[in-house]
Amino acid sequence: MIPSAEVLLYRTEMMGTAATVPGMDLVVAATPGTWRVPTYPQLADAKACATAALSDVGDWPVSDRLAAYYELRGNYAGASFTQLQDAHRSSADSRRITVADLHAVSLLSVRVPPAVTRALIDNIDGHTTKVNGALAALDNLGVRHLRDAGPDALQAMDGVATALMAACRRRGTKSTSNPWAWVLVSKIAARKAPDLFPVRDSIVCTALGLIGRGKPQGTWRIDWQVYRALLLDNDVRSAIIAAQDGLADRTRADYGREQDELRVLDAALWTYEIWRMDA
Repeated sequence: MIPSAEVLLYRTEMMGTAATVPGMDLVVAATPGTWRVPTYPQLADAKACATAALSDVGDWPVSDRLAAYYELRGNYAGASFTQLQDAHRSSADSRRITVADLHAVSLLSVRVPPAVTRALIDNIDGHTTKVNGALAALDNLGVRHLRDAGPDALQAMDGVATALMAACRRRGTKSTSNPWAWVLVSKIAARKAPDLFPVRDSIVCTALGLIGRGKPQGTWRIDWQVYRALLLDNDVRSAIIAAQDGLADRTRADYGREQDELRVLDAALWTYEIWRMDA
């Protein structure tokens, strides 16, 4: 099949430092030169999915879904995933893995096996040192939001994910396959830098068109670029801000808060797919 003129233009522009997706407001910012970049259909599918998930009309309005997700008396993880801390202030340290981090991850219905806990907390085989070193390298760059992440930040994020993968794929666990480890890696990374790492849930990745039947094997590098493009899109960002404002209007004693756009986007996408599947 001969690519359309729009797709050819997109591919040509991607050879530079940034590209605009034709016919949309999506911008793909600079990426490490050796990385594969998202395809035109991936970006188009992702924006369509995000637009639907952030809509406040239809059978599953985003205001209702986010209210349910962040209700403090409800049973969703909500803001506790990012804000849960233990009594010691070191649990909020963005440069080290803590027990509070692993408990927060478990709130997303993900089991952290004993071997992984020891690797990340007790420095078995030096994994704590390696992971914390990668977190410190990322923190030193001073990039706090995925929409602002350039090649250096993406490389540092890749370093964190790679170090976590090495710790999570440990001998003695019942599952050491890529899909299992990816689930755990993405959620731990999102807990430590919630404004940079999407949770990368398989249900959401499938809805975004990033994985699934007939598609290439998923990769966190592509996912990060797609999420970043969504956060740079004016339509998507406006819808996220509107959703945040709607949540902020609710009684603070009853609902948690989420400050960053990435977390709200993640919650909107996940609840949309879960509610739609339940229906």
